[in-house]
Amino acid sequence: MIQQALQSKFPHSFSAVHNDTSIIMEQQTLTKPPCFSITFQTVFKCFLTQCNTSSSRGDQAGCFLQNCNGARLLSEECLTCVLLSGTNTTDVLAKCVNSPPSRKFNAINLPGLALFSKLPLTQRNTQNLLPGVKRLVPRWVLSAEVEKVSKIACTHLTAELSITYVDPVVPPLFSSFEEENLNNTFQILEYFKTEKQLILMGDFNQSPLRAHIAPSHADNYKEFMTNGFADPYVDHIGLPTLVPGNIFANNLNRNRILDHIFYKGFNFQSSERVFDKFIDVNGQSIPLSDHFGVSVTLQPKNCTSE
Repeated sequence: MIQQALQSKFPHSFSAVHNDTSIIMEQQTLTKPPCFSITFQTVFKCFLTQCNTSSSRGDQAGCFLQNCNGARLLSEECLTCVLLSGTNTTDVLAKCVNSPPSRKFNAINLPGLALFSKLPLTQRNTQNLLPGVKRLVPRWVLSAEVEKVSKIACTHLTAELSITYVDPVVPPLFSSFEEENLNNTFQILEYFKTEKQLILMGDFNQSPLRAHIAPSHADNYKEFMTNGFADPYVDHIGLPTLVPGNIFANNLNRNRILDHIFYKGFNFQSSERVFDKFIDVNGQSIPLSDHFGVSVTLQPKNCTSE
């Protein structure tokens, strides 16, 4: 588990399923697999007969969600598990359907988020951006007070997927991934509207238009700037965090900056791109992730160096 690997350097952490230790909270332990239902068996049988002939993962996912009605029939936990498994039948069965020991986890961190800190965390909170409303992949924000610093938060907003947009509720709330991403943005701005000092970080799936950088949900990105946030990585570094040639990046052919560390109430000191090295795996050059990382050093405005 990631938490175990980082604990010596970042002893304080939390997610939707754990607090500081690697032990999964009892109430988050799965009593059955995410896709354990008769309904899933019907949808999956449809997928195998109608969708699995296409070589395109995007076409397969679209068929699964629309033709087989998976978007409206299956739970958020099941949909998230299937989509993150890439509709690969072997992965779906192993991760989402089979019971232990073939299934190699006993909980699902539905938000897909975690905070790690060298200093103690208090006032921890996990907030669904659309509580009580079913999404294909629900979007959340994690927040906490860091001792002697301020409030920090991380999130992961709706992405522009390579499939036709499907809203899993009737009538639909949104008509596009961009519209849903904008709603994510408004929900976060409303949630933190009273904060004078805040660090907000994550994969926003928003790329501003810059030299050699392709826009993606660029107008949504501007909402954060309009509401008093600064983005020092874009302003001072501006290197893409999602690049062509990354084997995990789903046929991407343009540079984008989708990952940001926004802040208000701090003084900027420095920034850099991190985790952008490729490693050799059996003679193949492999990136650490589909996205490169962003690092920013800040100092609270009411703090002076000793």
